Parts: sequence; C-alpha cells; structure tokens
Amino acid sequence: MKTFILFLFVALFNQCLWAQSHIQSAFWRANIERPDGNGIIFNLRTAEEAGHLVFYVVNGAEEMRVPDVQIKGDSIIIAMPVFESGFRLKVVRPDSLSGVWQRASSAHDIQIPFTATAKYPDRFIASQGKPSADLTGKWQVTFSSRSGKTSPAIAEFTQKGSRITGSVLTPFGDDRYLEGTVSGDSL
Repeated sequence: MKTFILFLFVALFNQCLWAQSHIQSAFWRANIERPDGNGIIFNLRTAEEAGHLVFYVVNGAEEMRVPDVQIKGDSIIIAMPVFESGFRLKVVRPDSLSGVWQRASSAHDIQIPFTATAKYPDRFIASQGKPSADLTGKWQVTFSSRSGKTSPAIAEFTQKGSRITGSVLTPFGDDRYLEGTVSGDSL
C-alpha cells in the first residue's frame, strides 16, 4: 500500500510539473515593460517542432525563429539568436507567461519585466472604432525631432480592415515591417 501511495504521489507531482511548464502552441501578445511605463509590444508565435518548443518573434510579415528554448520545471529560458539577450520566464498558466527580458552589457546586466498572453493576442487594439479612411498607398511624411530638425520620408502602407502594415523609406535607410492599427481617425 505504501508503494502505491508513493507511486501515486510521484505521478501527481510529475503531472503538476508538466502542467506548469507546458504552454499552448499559439499566437501571443508580448510586452517588455520599459522603466518609463511604456511597453514594447510585439507578437510571439509558439510551435512544437520535432518534439521541441520553438518561439517565433513576429513583426508584421517578418518572423524570426528562436529555437534555443530550455524548459526547467515551471521556467522557460529563451536565448535570442541576436542582440546577446534572452528571456527568463515562468509559466503562470498555459496561456500566460511572466518574467524578464535580460541583456548582458559591459557595465551591468539589464533586466526588464516581461509578460505575454495568448488569451488576447492582438498586438494593437482599435480603441476608437472602425477606420474612417483607408491609408493604403504611398505618403510623403516629415519626421520632426525635439530640437525642431525635420527629415523627409516616404511611408508605404497596406491596410486591411483596421490592420495596417508597411515601411518608411528615408534617405538613411528603410524602417520595414511596421505594423499598427487604424482606429477611427487615428493611426
């Protein structure tokens, strides 16, 4: 009888550990919470490939594959393939992650709070209703710095419903894979 109870305890304990570290293959809304209170919002996609958990960082049409994922108990450690950075996460629920984004630097290590949810995966939320215009096309734009200096650019957008994607072409290079929401009369 003692052997059966011990076996049952071990089986239940292992099931709890598996449930804590198992996350669903899904599309996620991720947030790196900057010290100024603003978030860096982006999307993640998780998938199982050859029996291993893989993350994809999604930015508009671009997806960066992140295969260096380790699961240790209820924690997920993700090493980014660029930027000498990564994530140390705890599985709160199968649809919720919490932890830090970290980056090593010569002066000190940087750690910033991070959360992700698969429950509400939209990167941007249209808070002012349906779009009042379709902004698809090329637009002449001007960027202004705080000092008042201006810089010309061309923005090229494709809009489908309230979702807008595109690039900004400047004399110094292109900002590609931009993504956002048109809500009411706001971009």
